[in-house]
Amino acid sequence: RRFGQGRRDVANKVFNQVMTITFLLSFIIISLAIIFAKDIMAFAGAEIDTLNHSTNYFRIILVGLFFNCFTLIITSSQRAIGKNTIAMKTNVTANLINVLFNFLLIEGRLGFPRLEIMGAGIATTLGNFIAFCMALHSICKRNSYLKLKFKSMVKFEKDILQSVMRLFTSAAVEQVFVRIGFFAFAKIVADLGTISFATHQIGMNILTISFACGDGFSTATSALVGQNIGRGRKDLAKIYSRFSQRIGFIVSIVLSVIFIVFANDIFSLFSDTQQVIDDGLFIMSITAIITIIQVSTVIFTGVLRGAGDNKFVAMSSFCSITFIRPVAGYVLATMLGLGLHGIWFALLLDQFCRFLFMTCRIKFSKWEDISI
Repeated sequence: RRFGQGRRDVANKVFNQVMTITFLLSFIIISLAIIFAKDIMAFAGAEIDTLNHSTNYFRIILVGLFFNCFTLIITSSQRAIGKNTIAMKTNVTANLINVLFNFLLIEGRLGFPRLEIMGAGIATTLGNFIAFCMALHSICKRNSYLKLKFKSMVKFEKDILQSVMRLFTSAAVEQVFVRIGFFAFAKIVADLGTISFATHQIGMNILTISFACGDGFSTATSALVGQNIGRGRKDLAKIYSRFSQRIGFIVSIVLSVIFIVFANDIFSLFSDTQQVIDDGLFIMSITAIITIIQVSTVIFTGVLRGAGDNKFVAMSSFCSITFIRPVAGYVLATMLGLGLHGIWFALLLDQFCRFLFMTCRIKFSKWEDISI
């Protein structure tokens, strides 16, 4: 919004103050998570044969997440001013490093030690650290629009802090409850057994593909909506919203067809166990439906976030992910005995509810008139 208004000084103050807030919060939360890692893993459903491994892995991952927090702030700020390639480069590099060192460290190839699960954690953390270094370099360039300034980081301005906190509070509450919902849902799945949990995770990884496509459109739309509202061009903000939605719908249809046609081939890449493949075919059919709904929902979410309507996004996530998904999952999977099928019916219900919430908000509210 401030970029669209041409207020570079204020945009930089916002950026620097958010970096300070991020440091304080991430340091406190991650430190506590490292200290209580074993208790968290036990509560999450880790059994005696996986507790120590999962605890060590979790602690290593947390170190990488500390750096990832700053990467997210920097790249999202760069996206907001139209510099999307920085986020792409950091993500691609982080994933390539992750894959490379997984290959080297898990099995101990090319002279590297065999670290198994620990190696996987180190690979992810190393990828996150390199991505942070790249993101940091992007704001240290001489011609960078955004720059780190110590004075702005330690000196908070009341009006800027109030604007940031209004958006931050809603977004943070949303993410906290979303994570609680994810956590509760994962625990329900974990109680179904190791094979069901592994099968579910494969399905969720495949579903992430459709989310990633929607998230790409969402990020672009969020930046364009915010910039154009800042420039006073609410008409363009609406046009970008509709255009992204139409393109996203076409992409989601293509993905759904791929998921249906190649369902068996896709799941066979992950496992040759017949039970996993049988359940996987059902999951792929539900994934095809969810994909069409999810892409639209994620794009609408980007529109509302770009307009500053974070409160509604938080409320819809709170209702859907924190309550509808885990409650429906427990009722269908555990009480009615549908198992993994019930879990994916619950996911479909969750996605459909969020789609209805977002669609109604976009169509029947004045989201483009929200002031920040």
